[in-house]
Amino acid sequence: MPFTSTRTSPFATADHGERTDPKAKGLALSILLPIRGDASLMDGCLESLAAQTLPRQTWEVVAVLGRPSKEARRILEAFRERKDAPPLHILEHPTGRTPESLNTGLKAATGRFIARVDVRSRPDPDYLTRLLGELERGQAACVGGVQVIAGGSPWGRALGDWQGATLGAGGAAFRRAPSGPPRTADTVYLGAWPAWVFDDYGGFDESLPRNQDDEFAQRLRAAGETVLLSPGLRVPYRPRETWRGIWDQYLRYGFYKPRVLARYRHAWTLRCLLPPTLVAGVPVFFLPWLLVMAGASLRRGRVGFGKRIAVAAAMHFGYGLGFWAGLPTAFVGPRIPRPSDVESERRRIRRRYALRDKKAVERTSTPFQRYLSERRLDDCLRILPPRDRDRLETLRVLEIGCGRGGLLAGLKARGVAPSRMAGLDLSPERIARAQKILPEADLREGCATELPWPDRSFDLVLLPTVLSSIADDGMRAAVLAEAGRVAKRHVLVHDMRWVRPGRGLRPIDGAWLEMATGRPPLARR
Repeated sequence: MPFTSTRTSPFATADHGERTDPKAKGLALSILLPIRGDASLMDGCLESLAAQTLPRQTWEVVAVLGRPSKEARRILEAFRERKDAPPLHILEHPTGRTPESLNTGLKAATGRFIARVDVRSRPDPDYLTRLLGELERGQAACVGGVQVIAGGSPWGRALGDWQGATLGAGGAAFRRAPSGPPRTADTVYLGAWPAWVFDDYGGFDESLPRNQDDEFAQRLRAAGETVLLSPGLRVPYRPRETWRGIWDQYLRYGFYKPRVLARYRHAWTLRCLLPPTLVAGVPVFFLPWLLVMAGASLRRGRVGFGKRIAVAAAMHFGYGLGFWAGLPTAFVGPRIPRPSDVESERRRIRRRYALRDKKAVERTSTPFQRYLSERRLDDCLRILPPRDRDRLETLRVLEIGCGRGGLLAGLKARGVAPSRMAGLDLSPERIARAQKILPEADLREGCATELPWPDRSFDLVLLPTVLSSIADDGMRAAVLAEAGRVAKRHVLVHDMRWVRPGRGLRPIDGAWLEMATGRPPLARR
């Protein structure tokens, strides 16, 4: 279901238009290019972008200088003047940290899809064309390819040898260049996303100078979204070319990995636990490790044998030491910028329910859903005093989030007069279906933060699974305040909450309601 808005989230601009429709007008793709290192790496990356076969009028580059320098800006300005260059926007972020730079770029991006490119990457000429094709299929919330190490020094070539081996990278699919059709994965190299993903799930975690792309992929997987690895998307990568640079890189990878693992249980894999295990048991494991790595290295030839062993040590021991050093910080809270305006939240909710409706077209209701419907009806009547239950036909009832009218139809069957019913929903399609089964009811499309009825209009106001659909605390509080305003006597909140993300539901209680909304729970009034 497409929907537009004149006010978009902090991660978009009005040029996104109908963000869920990949054929909508406007730019198809925005490339985020965070720049925080040596300006000498920029030329190769920019040349790769200039060589892309995707038509220039369909995409843009948003370059963010994390460590502004005159040389880096001069290179970008010269690139922007080239006839073969795509539209280029040059921004700055003073911290020099990658997640802040990426979030700064997200705010300026205008494409329907967002892709990340790093200055060390050298995408093949058809990379963006193939990437856009995968994105437009709509099969995943994140699409990425395979990292191919293209080292120029003996140290870089040694790293490339290990990255493609199970003993080196631990079997990570995006490093081992698998063949075959696209497949689901735990994470991918670089990554590309439909622009709505950042409205739904927020930006990159600014508490993670490294591993922020890994955390974002795990966040999507925890929400039930698909992360897709396309083996045909191969991106050469210029690695650190010194032993010290490789050591520092893997030390930082290990340091921030515990924060990701502490948040997402499904992110635990054997490959991320073996290096810290190796470090913890050095007296026992070092000699076997050395023999295994030496044997694996010799199979690649005698040339560079010593450097391969040294690089393997930098990868495994650097990561392992970093892991143990970062373990005390594992529960540092995330800093994830999220859309906070009501209009962004409205669009997010509409989109989620449109996708749910699309998936449910061929699906019949389950016994659990029928049980919930009956329980809601029972609760609606139980909250009423006996004198009101005896005169249901005179009650004025409002359902916020009425959907297709199922709950109101159940109340009609139990004696509530349709002419005294009202309903509100964000989805015009759902309201249209509800009007077909309840033509006498006052059913309207709208947002519950601004109810179109005067104060004290209804004897009973119902909010079935409304609050759990709202991610913004301010919007939850506003919805409850409006429900209390139009209610004459009773407000019934019938909802569920996640005990842990993806780990079971539990009915909400007053304590949760007060915590989630900042307001005391509304009950019988």
